[in-house]
Amino acid sequence: MAPLSVLPGRIRFESSDIVGKFMISEYLEGEIQRLDGVLEASVNYRTGRILVKFNENLTNRKILTEGIKEIIKHMPERQLRAGFHNIKKTKDAGGFKLELLDAVANLALPKPFNTLLSLAINALKR
Repeated sequence: MAPLSVLPGRIRFESSDIVGKFMISEYLEGEIQRLDGVLEASVNYRTGRILVKFNENLTNRKILTEGIKEIIKHMPERQLRAGFHNIKKTKDAGGFKLELLDAVANLALPKPFNTLLSLAINALKR
């Protein structure tokens, strides 16, 4: 996993290991935010992109890259499949049901069906 773009205090990665895996991306985002010097982390399970904003006085891109590689390497995927309690609730119950359906689809369906279903669910949310 190599950085796609690097700016002062900001770095973007891409990992095929998280594409289509909602729960994994939620876990990864939380773990990255725990790394020293990280101000903000955003993980997109649809694209596999990881955006990290960090304090350059406390860390650097090499340390962040190695830290994220280690997190991905040791992700407890089996445990996360059962951890639906991590799904963030939206304002209404219908939105929560769509989030849950989206998460289940991404875990259960093979590619590219998981992505197609996610797109359909997002269209319903609008």
